[in-house]
Amino acid sequence: MAVIRLTLRGNVPNKKNLWRPRKGGGMFLDQDVKSKIDWLILQARRQWNRPALEHPDVDVEFFVLDRASDRDNKLGCILDVLQKADVLVNDNISRFNGTLVVHPAVVGSHEGVIIDISEKQTVLNL
Repeated sequence: MAVIRLTLRGNVPNKKNLWRPRKGGGMFLDQDVKSKIDWLILQARRQWNRPALEHPDVDVEFFVLDRASDRDNKLGCILDVLQKADVLVNDNISRFNGTLVVHPAVVGSHEGVIIDISEKQTVLNL
């Protein structure tokens, strides 16, 4: 069972909290948030040189500047990043139902995330 480590540097936005109402209806993310997400996607693509996976086991460890960060919203953002970077086929249950471990966040002087992905792809089909 191979484990691939992705190290993504920079702020992981609390994406769900950053949607803004659009004049005339709908919601949008501002350019600053999109830029941060695009930077994470680019880093993940550069480090991932294999086909997208279904049902891998994933360990996530966030590095944040303060304790006010919203870990579950950061996790949602990272799962979207992994899908857009073609690391995961999809982040829905039918395509991503491996073990997901979120370690305690490390509060310090830099932001980012370390993601360990196990290529083991076993799912019990009932």
